[in-house]
Order: sequence, then structure tokens, then C-alpha cells
Amino acid sequence: MNDRYTYRVEWSADDDAYVARCLEFPSLGAHGASAQEALSQIETVVAESLQWMLEDGESPPEPLGSVTFKGNILFRTTPETHRGAVTVFTPIA
Repeated sequence: MNDRYTYRVEWSADDDAYVARCLEFPSLGAHGASAQEALSQIETVVAESLQWMLEDGESPPEPLGSVTFKGNILFRTTPETHRGAVTVFTPIA
């Protein structure tokens, strides 16, 4: 199941290293000298966390790729931001 989670790796100038995160586990993170090293580290951290959760009888989070989204996002914003979002996200025919 570890391989079905969503991972993100990016360079951090503040840390002078690559930082990897798993979106389903927002409190977890890992660093590496390379993107591949950071990814490998976060996969290990997630695997260990899953093991602890199972040992404690906790349910692991569902992978985002398995979640069915309705397509509705409701939030309040300013009229200017609303106009900008419509402009950016309206498909060009």
C-alpha cells in the first residue's frame, strides 16, 4: 500500500536539501542530498508509520488516488480573486 500514496519532492533553499513529503501523511517529511534519496527516505518513514498504525489498531489513510472527488470546492473569496480564477481556469476553445 505504501507505493499507492502521493509523494512530492522539492528543493528547499532553506534546508539546502531536497525535501520529500507524503500528502496523505502531512506531518511526515524527509530530507536528502538528491531527489531520489529524499523520496527513498520518505517512503521508509511512511512504511514505518503504517507499521506502527497497524500495530496500534489504527486505520491508515486512504491513498488520494483511490478517493472519489465530487468536483465541488466551496470557499469564500473576493470578487477580484473570483474573476481572476475564472479567467485562469476557463478553457480556451
